[in-house]
Amino acid sequence: MYNECLTNKDEIISFFGRIPSKSKKQINNQLNFGFLASHPDDKILRFVSFTLKALDGAVLSLAFNYFGLDAYSFMTRRGRQDIDDYEMRVLDGFFYKILQKNTTLICSITGKNLYESSKEFKQKYDKSSIPVTIHDIVRLNEQFEKLFEQYSREEIKELLEDRI
Repeated sequence: MYNECLTNKDEIISFFGRIPSKSKKQINNQLNFGFLASHPDDKILRFVSFTLKALDGAVLSLAFNYFGLDAYSFMTRRGRQDIDDYEMRVLDGFFYKILQKNTTLICSITGKNLYESSKEFKQKYDKSSIPVTIHDIVRLNEQFEKLFEQYSREEIKELLEDRI
């Protein structure tokens, strides 16, 4: 199908809900991602949509970038915005971790400690996850702005090696 899109001079191809995986059940999926990575100069926009934001705790868009996809769209989580401390996951570098009270992460909204901002929002608005969600979006965009200045393709692979 991909080669047919190239022959037709299509401008975009979308992969719906696909994620790289080491699972033997998804070997074709892994082969497809390997195929994409081996064709970096193809003149077609490669897009993945309706996928998860993390793969085994790592930012999934980093894996997509490594395999040569150009754009990503994630499923949004539905449900309550007030989340218990022990469940709150936050982006730290390229990995999601439980938000800890002693975090050094800074809230993009208030400029204060992210944990404390989450507590303040919980108390004032019953929406503890808003500071964390906004932090994740802002920080991930900042990371991707300078991705190739800080990491080689081999270093990106090393970051993800046990996950893909």
